[in-house]
Amino acid sequence: MISSINKYLLLFDIDGTLMRLSAGVAAPIFGRAIRQVLSKDIELHSAISFAGRTDCGILMEILAHNNHSMPLPKEKFIEIYDLIYQDFKNLLSSDTIQILPGVRELLDLLSNDERFVLGILTGNFENNAKLKLEFFNLQHYFQFGVYGDFTPDRIDLPVQALRIANDLFDNYKFSVSQCLVLGDTGNDIESAKSAGMHSLAVSTGVLSEEQLAQFSPDLLFENFSDYQNVYNVILKLFNEK
Repeated sequence: MISSINKYLLLFDIDGTLMRLSAGVAAPIFGRAIRQVLSKDIELHSAISFAGRTDCGILMEILAHNNHSMPLPKEKFIEIYDLIYQDFKNLLSSDTIQILPGVRELLDLLSNDERFVLGILTGNFENNAKLKLEFFNLQHYFQFGVYGDFTPDRIDLPVQALRIANDLFDNYKFSVSQCLVLGDTGNDIESAKSAGMHSLAVSTGVLSEEQLAQFSPDLLFENFSDYQNVYNVILKLFNEK
């Protein structure tokens, strides 16, 4: 039986959107894992950016910078991710990662509204994404996730998320106009646009409101501190009250 109420798919990024990892934490962990698995000296160039990227794409860029031209087998990716996961598991604490203002309250509002289905859309590989969510006990808000284990370009993730959501829910099929991607980078906004979805940008990551505005998101917030207003504006975007 098809649901009679309108439903909307909200796809949340993690880093810089729901929580913030301390600067300089991730890169050394990636470098150590690659060195150990490939037995290769690895240089992490200063220009590499983790924001708005998939972990697969980041690993491929590091390898290319170090003249590793051979395609990396899937099992090697998995070995690297396993080591990264163990390092993150040992490292996560209140000193290295913080939940962002208003996040829990906003998720409470949205998840208690039957019109919304919440999913994760992140460049993190799956185990690391779940580790971060579980650290703050946020995992129960989300009904599914799309991750960056083996997808080099984030722009492909929203379409994957829509396909999974429509396979997951027998009684409702989402259209792209019923989807909202929430993130903190230009890549989040561009990936939403590429899929024909709405976008919400929040300047709690590396980009300011002014920088994010250049990508013309549908919605733009400094942060989620005024979570009731964010909730109301999302409803208005979908012509709901």
